[in-house]
Amino acid sequence: MKYIISENTLEKLIMSHIDKYYNLDDINWTHMEDEWGDEIEGVEFYIGDYMDDDTIFRWYGPKYWDEHVEHKIKMSPIVTIEDEKFTNEMTGFFNDKWIPVFKEWFNKKFEVFGAKTIDYYN
Repeated sequence: MKYIISENTLEKLIMSHIDKYYNLDDINWTHMEDEWGDEIEGVEFYIGDYMDDDTIFRWYGPKYWDEHVEHKIKMSPIVTIEDEKFTNEMTGFFNDKWIPVFKEWFNKKFEVFGAKTIDYYN
């Protein structure tokens, strides 16, 4: 049997799944630092304590990149999702349809940072 689902309904389903997967109260963040301890234009988002190494995604602003990676500067701000369990699950359920919805979710929940590009490990 074949089912038809509207794009709007699918987006709502994806958004709901992301909201259930990530409890905002559990997500913490800190600015990244260079090797001298100076703050750089990058943010690490994690669950629990920073030292637990449970990074879920990282945000990179345009000033994070050296001028010789111009394509990264143009793509910034970039959010790189490091939570492979999440990306595997989302891709398994929704193929690549979840990526623009995640971008919308991130921009709504973390509007102070914003995202232009979503990247992930799989």
